[in-house]
Amino acid sequence: MILKTRLLAGAVLALTLSSAAAVAQTAKPWIHVEVRENGDSTEKVNVNVPLSLARVALSAVQPKIEHKIADGLRNGLEKGEMSLADIRSMWAELRASGDAELVSVDDKDQTVRIARDGAHIRVRVESKKEAGESVRVDVPITVVDALFSGDGDELNLPAAIQQLEAMRGDIVNVVDKDSTVRVWIDERS
Repeated sequence: MILKTRLLAGAVLALTLSSAAAVAQTAKPWIHVEVRENGDSTEKVNVNVPLSLARVALSAVQPKIEHKIADGLRNGLEKGEMSLADIRSMWAELRASGDAELVSVDDKDQTVRIARDGAHIRVRVESKKEAGESVRVDVPITVVDALFSGDGDELNLPAAIQQLEAMRGDIVNVVDKDSTVRVWIDERS
């Protein structure tokens, strides 16, 4: 009887552990991009990939991306624009400043707000000309920190993707009269 009880307990434990492992495997984050055309065409494009795939794809093209960024920074420096070091310094000050509305623009065409709100930088653009047209971007501060953790004139793209893996929910929403774009992360394929 004791042997049967131990076997049963062992089987239950094994089943529980294997179920937990299966749940952990399915809980990998996916990034989704949905583009819907409004009006007569009603076309729709969905891209759904695991963030781990994005990380692998990035490793294949990262040198090219970093080269383009470095070229862009060099060109900017030649024109007297800011360097990545300048931008990193500004980010450090901004990060230390806490919650605040950073940019506020109200004109006849649109309202623009950029704010630090808790753990996010939030960008909001609302059109005054076209009802319902808007842009909503929420960037986790940890993602920006990771991006700027690179050395010299390099952004740390792999670290930024790693931080995105911990995020769930909407990142970008753009709505205009012709289309809707949504980018989000969840655990469903």
